Amino acid sequence: MAYYGVNLHDSITLGRIFSIHYFEYMSTFAFEGESHDFWEFVYVDKGEVNITAGTRNIVLKKGEVIFHEPNEFHNVKATGDIAPNLVVVAFEC
Repeated sequence: MAYYGVNLHDSITLGRIFSIHYFEYMSTFAFEGESHDFWEFVYVDKGEVNITAGTRNIVLKKGEVIFHEPNEFHNVKATGDIAPNLVVVAFEC
């Protein structure tokens, strides 16, 4: 059986990765928030969280992700129902 490759084209380029974290929080967790000059994404691996992203307030549930653009104020708070587990990656793009 022959294998045929697929040529890939760069859609985005990551310059640097600043942090990669896996957090297991309590159901009462609250982070007051921050902003910085690089991108960040938050992926919910378990539970749910309230996210502030600029002027938006969003509830993220298991399997959902949000991207924070550079200099966007953002915070995260557990909803109080299920203790959340989050993957947070900060990067230059």
